[in-house]
Amino acid sequence: MAKRAGNPADVDDPEDAWREKARTLLRVEQRRQNLTYGDIAERMRAIGIEETEVSVRNKISRGTFPATFMLQFMHVLGIDLIPFKPQFTGEFTLPPELVGNVPQVRLTPELIAALVEAPKKD
Repeated sequence: MAKRAGNPADVDDPEDAWREKARTLLRVEQRRQNLTYGDIAERMRAIGIEETEVSVRNKISRGTFPATFMLQFMHVLGIDLIPFKPQFTGEFTLPPELVGNVPQVRLTPELIAALVEAPKKD
């Protein structure tokens, strides 16, 4: 039988600990950027997610929200939780903002294979 939230016997409930971690993660990021729940709801609406200030506040205070909400929340705060890892199946050129003044190199499958098989330097 599932335990009910708020019951003093639930102090050691592992689900409560995870809800608190989820709630804290979002609140910390929100406070770092000095944003209100209204600001976040407005940003979500700007990307097509229908949220209100009250709905954002309630989801965060409960600490129970879908992963999609967490990803949307972090996205509108400019935080990328899942780094993009390109598949090296063909030619690939890094964007200039990642490499600065380093000259571009065309990564062909042959070059990648050579780099992967290159002996490690001591």
